[in-house]
Amino acid sequence: MEDLYGRQHTFPSLENNKKIAPSETQLSVVDSLIDSMMLVAEDENEELRDLFKPHHLPNPAFQRHFQCLHHRAVHPDSPLPPMESWLEAALDRPEVIKERCQAPLEEIKKLFPLTEVEKKKKLKTSAQIFGKDSEEPDAKKAKEDEAEEEFNLADIAEGSVTSVGSVNPARDFRALIKQKTLPFGEVCQQLTHRIEQLLSNKNTQYYMKSITCIQAFREQSVKQGNADLFNSYLQSLKRSIPSRALEVFWDLLVQDAVTLISKDEVEGSAVSKNEASQFLLAEEKKEQPAPELVEDTGDVDDLLDMM
Repeated sequence: MEDLYGRQHTFPSLENNKKIAPSETQLSVVDSLIDSMMLVAEDENEELRDLFKPHHLPNPAFQRHFQCLHHRAVHPDSPLPPMESWLEAALDRPEVIKERCQAPLEEIKKLFPLTEVEKKKKLKTSAQIFGKDSEEPDAKKAKEDEAEEEFNLADIAEGSVTSVGSVNPARDFRALIKQKTLPFGEVCQQLTHRIEQLLSNKNTQYYMKSITCIQAFREQSVKQGNADLFNSYLQSLKRSIPSRALEVFWDLLVQDAVTLISKDEVEGSAVSKNEASQFLLAEEKKEQPAPELVEDTGDVDDLLDMM
């Protein structure tokens, strides 16, 4: 009753789904299984009789409960005994039913084969965790962006966004850019301040939130045609990674491919497309060549004497 009326869940119709529609053969074998498991049978006088008579059986829960109580009282230190065989048999299917349903069950196994589906585990990026998978079609992304813009415009109409807050800084940043009440540079400065606060917490959850802010920073910089502020911040951030022990964060940023804004995206950018693509590559540590082992040849004067 609770499942039917108490929970407002909606599920697609099973009848109108052609992919899972059963064949006539499948329906027929299920009908056969139901018929074979009916708990009634005709006797010699062609009258129906019950094969399973629950009103003649003692309550199995009571029987087992008092069996354990009796055993514990008489043998307090020994483990509880197994269920009595007559009680276990009473809970099982009648032998007639067992024999009768074997053939339909075998047919069902053939007509309804079960195959194991192996799910390939992919490395989750922050975009996937926050529900913005990079593999989504461009048309779908455009619709989501439009919906997000409408949501932010509603917030602006209410006058609720006045600065880049700490709860959802990326959303506040986008809202302030659209509102145009503050200079672009000042809004970017507020956002980078929030990013630095988030990065001070060495936690993956805060790293993910920081990446969302950086993605918003890049996105709006491209829209505004201003690449210098974003590129300058991202370059300084990369330089500070070793001293701040933010290697884990940088790896996440690399997974999301958040790089510098190139000339191809913003005309005034000082970064070429090749430089932007190489920016996220790890800097290779130059290994110093090992000193060559030179045998001791003695003093130079000794060598001259030998000549």
